[in-house]
Amino acid sequence: MAALEPEITSITFSDYFRLDPDTQTLTTDCKVFHLRSKLWQLFIHLINNPDKLVTREQLIHDIWLGNHYTGEKGLTHAVCHLRKVLKTGNIPARIITVPKKGYMLTNSVAANQASASIASPRPILVNAEQAEPVKKFHAGYPVS
Repeated sequence: MAALEPEITSITFSDYFRLDPDTQTLTTDCKVFHLRSKLWQLFIHLINNPDKLVTREQLIHDIWLGNHYTGEKGLTHAVCHLRKVLKTGNIPARIITVPKKGYMLTNSVAANQASASIASPRPILVNAEQAEPVKKFHAGYPVS
């Protein structure tokens, strides 16, 4: 029987972004990305294994429940979308493809996981006239 994981309200990675597990959102300076379930699971998997190779087999087993028929294309598609989210959000991280093996999340985002603080989201008080509108994205694409 697996131990219960502590409930996490949000995770802040330095000044780069904040993850909210309840809404599966990634928030950067002025962008909010709503990540679909598989994309969310992939990102969490890569963050939990910084600078380590995570095999395609392991990702398909854990995220697509071992279904290779949908998992192969689904994984490739999810990595592509996650790369777009990281680029659009100006997050200093790269997903490296190791051909025929798997993927690695590199750079300072994963390295800063150790200094991540778990806390409730704190609102930032801004004068409404000075605030820029928050752009919403769904898996890297604008949502109107």
